[in-house]
Amino acid sequence: MLEFKNVSLSRAEKVIVDNLSLKLEDGENLCITGQSGTGKTSLLLAMQGLLPFEKGYYTIEGEWVNRDSAAYFRQRMCYLPQCLELPYEKVTDWMDVMLGLKVNRHKGISKELIASELQKLGLEETVWKGPLKALDKTTLQLVMLAMEGLLRKPFVFLDDLQVGLEVEYLRQLNHVGISAVAVLGDDSLIKFFDKHISLDKEKI
Repeated sequence: MLEFKNVSLSRAEKVIVDNLSLKLEDGENLCITGQSGTGKTSLLLAMQGLLPFEKGYYTIEGEWVNRDSAAYFRQRMCYLPQCLELPYEKVTDWMDVMLGLKVNRHKGISKELIASELQKLGLEETVWKGPLKALDKTTLQLVMLAMEGLLRKPFVFLDDLQVGLEVEYLRQLNHVGISAVAVLGDDSLIKFFDKHISLDKEKI
């Protein structure tokens, strides 16, 4: 469970949210919308403990997320940024690094499992065997989302979600208690989310 309790956030003297309160239960999805420059990405970063809220409380599973605890909670998160630039030559190089992290080693994820998860997102097995630079932004985001499906971290944060297929996949993850928070590039996808924050009017 993720919860805001009267939180406020500003960047460059501009208020992004003020006295925002919201609770996201396990397996629910939250979307964030707003015009360019309203602070969507900043709010997403603050939810990962990378930016401080000026006031109020932000908790995960009832525990306060602050500067000291944020690093621990980020181990329970998967983040798909808007600009996807990874310092690896091949997709498999990036996957090996992710699966080799201490927090992920016990997962026992095989190549067969990777191929199966990619297929759920409409991707061929050849995708993860090829060079990273050959993938467009949408395909790379799908590959990263498939990795979240394998690692099963409780929270996934997506910046600039635009593909309807991703929403269907997120719904599958919801069945095992995973919650998603997504910045939307297409307002027509709002209807697929359980909760909605609009930074244009700061409505919930």
